[in-house]
Amino acid sequence: MSFSYEDYESNYNSNLLKVRSFLASTRSTSSLRECDRLLSEARRAAVSMQGLAEVEGNAFKIEESKSRIQREVMPLLQEVDNALKQKQSGGMMDASNFHNSTENRNELFSGYRAPPMGAFDSQQQQNGNSNSDLESLIQSSENMLLESQSLCVESEQIGNNTLLTMQVQRDQLNNASHQLKSTTEKIGAAGSILKDMGRKALRNKLCLYSIIAFLIAMNIFAIKAVIKKRSSN
Repeated sequence: MSFSYEDYESNYNSNLLKVRSFLASTRSTSSLRECDRLLSEARRAAVSMQGLAEVEGNAFKIEESKSRIQREVMPLLQEVDNALKQKQSGGMMDASNFHNSTENRNELFSGYRAPPMGAFDSQQQQNGNSNSDLESLIQSSENMLLESQSLCVESEQIGNNTLLTMQVQRDQLNNASHQLKSTTEKIGAAGSILKDMGRKALRNKLCLYSIIAFLIAMNIFAIKAVIKKRSSN
């Protein structure tokens, strides 16, 4: 479940409102511990707001989120811590600490009024409306997630089909490569045979020329012998 910047801001303001209300009233140990818990949630909300602002690239919201912790959360945490220490020490406080605590309370609650009796009811009503908005937002997010999952499944099927097609094409290319290699080997063997046949034909031709030359020489020798015999008679 994801929240927007406005959701974290509403949670932050609601927690600070409750903390200031508790601190402005009677400070019991349970209420102070509740204040500490609420301030921890408010600090986490401020950090989340800063992270969302950084994702959006909104410089104003980034600086505002950073200053919230130092300007609002940390002083309240210090005040709660001082109040808890005072409770644990049995309510003893020297003059300087009492003066500092008074100044801190005046600084923290300057311009602040405790909410009226119906403020928390209205706040709860606003929280209820916010919860309904959050539920609709969650439902919308779930629908988008389901659509994304269906798209992922469809993309996976397309990818598997593509892989199968590429596998078939690879097998076809391998077969063609083997056939080409076999044809090349056969062409090489045929070339060797043709070279051997050419050499044999050349030898036969030279042998035939040699025989013809020998016969011509013998004929010439025979003709000369006949002519010589006739001239002697």
